[in-house]
Amino acid sequence: TTIAFVQDLYSFSEDAGTVLVTVTRLQAASTPRTAVTAVVTTSTGSGLPAIGGSACQSGEVLACGTTDKVDYREFTGRVVEFLTNDPSDQALIPIEICQDQLYEAETRVKMTLGTPSPSSSVSVTGPLARRVAEVAIVDDGDAGTVHFTSTSFSVAENAGQATVTITRVGGSSCEASLKISSEDGTASADTFDYTSVTEGTFAMADHQT
Repeated sequence: TTIAFVQDLYSFSEDAGTVLVTVTRLQAASTPRTAVTAVVTTSTGSGLPAIGGSACQSGEVLACGTTDKVDYREFTGRVVEFLTNDPSDQALIPIEICQDQLYEAETRVKMTLGTPSPSSSVSVTGPLARRVAEVAIVDDGDAGTVHFTSTSFSVAENAGQATVTITRVGGSSCEASLKISSEDGTASADTFDYTSVTEGTFAMADHQT
């Protein structure tokens, strides 16, 4: 008998809340199903910036700029149990994913199956065994793309100033800022057609479009 994760990688959106990861019991159909238990632990995923924490900040959605954040609720001794004669041969592990408003790369949680009991008849190794699996947490926010609303703007020469509009599309998570500069076209700053902008800064607030 072998127990293993069903997949090497599970993927969930950051706003999924509590998700379920499946562990299965592998054995011949003719073999009696005896009770089996194993302990599952979590840790930081391989090579990716997942941050394990003790809680999801009381379920609150963390604001942009938050540094004391967590991506998931870690655990170190969650028991997986397969019952005697249970025909489903599957057990579910709940993992709480923490949501925030930060725009970030995919993060991962690593899960490891410990030594099963009874160890004399059950294994977590072998060609069919997946003792280690990862949960990918996919960010549910997007900072979006900032661009001018038009390729050209028109203003009367005696208007005093021109209004140029910038918009953000495809998402609005967190603050965004960008540098703006101007250069001569048919108008010239040297002949006072306009006042040049060398390095202006434009800022958009969280969720501002």
